Amino acid sequence: MAQATGIQLHVTAVGSGREGYERAFESMADAHVDALLVPACPRFVKEAPQIIELAAQRPIPAVYEWPPIAEEGGLMAYGPTPPELEERAASFVDRILKGAKPGSLPVGNQRSSSWSST
Repeated sequence: MAQATGIQLHVTAVGSGREGYERAFESMADAHVDALLVPACPRFVKEAPQIIELAAQRPIPAVYEWPPIAEEGGLMAYGPTPPELEERAASFVDRILKGAKPGSLPVGNQRSSSWSST
């Protein structure tokens, strides 16, 4: 889909430690990357301060999947907040306990996701 819209993806492996992140950001700078999407994996959430700092130094605009990372200083986030996820999970549990079949419950996003920016 990215190619159909004229977007070229540059996937960058991140080695361990600060040096791994520095090499990844050097690779992105060498490739003239216009923006960075940081997926919501535990490692990137835990090490968000390093990513935020290096993205600001380059500068490479970065979008994070968790709003709390934008609140820590990241450019912006697009995704659900933890309370929104908890509310959605509670809604599924409620419906299942009231007799709904799990396979019949909608999985897609029924509301627009939160935007956070700093």
